[in-house]
Amino acid sequence: LPNFRQLSDANFEWLYWRQAREPFSEETKEYVLSLDPFFDASVLIRLGIPEECAMTVVITTLFLQRCVTAGMTLSEVGSMIQRQGIGEKP
Repeated sequence: LPNFRQLSDANFEWLYWRQAREPFSEETKEYVLSLDPFFDASVLIRLGIPEECAMTVVITTLFLQRCVTAGMTLSEVGSMIQRQGIGEKP
């Protein structure tokens, strides 16, 4: 689990898969919206995961929940997180 300060290095190979462009099912939407990132982060911290890494769970889960509420696909969500040009020479 990366430190939240390193999220700009995210690289999603699945970003252009056909399935990632499909809308979320109602069941998936309900599941995502039921997640409690603050509880999950507290469990991770109790297990010894660094706080900065547990914060990644909070940030990314809240972001995903907002995107799901807005009707975005997984491809659209990933495109907002992944930096353009990743893997290319600077």
